[in-house]
Amino acid sequence: MNAEQTQTFFAELDEKFSAATQKSFWSENGELIYVMNSGTELQEYAEIIELILQDNAPFEHSTVVKVTDEGQSEFVSFTIGHD
Repeated sequence: MNAEQTQTFFAELDEKFSAATQKSFWSENGELIYVMNSGTELQEYAEIIELILQDNAPFEHSTVVKVTDEGQSEFVSFTIGHD
């Protein structure tokens, strides 16, 4: 994949993720939380945001990221960054 194709790929992922996201916020524990629209496959969207964050937003410290449903009763989490 060349640079232009990579840029297009990430732009499409970002658009897909943004369309399915209701809101994002930082929890009191320092976790980055993404609340997704109803019916969204949480594992798929966790993988998408992990790719986006790894490509665009380097974290100086380990950060837990959670992708959750509207009721925040189910979630998929992963850690990004390093200490």
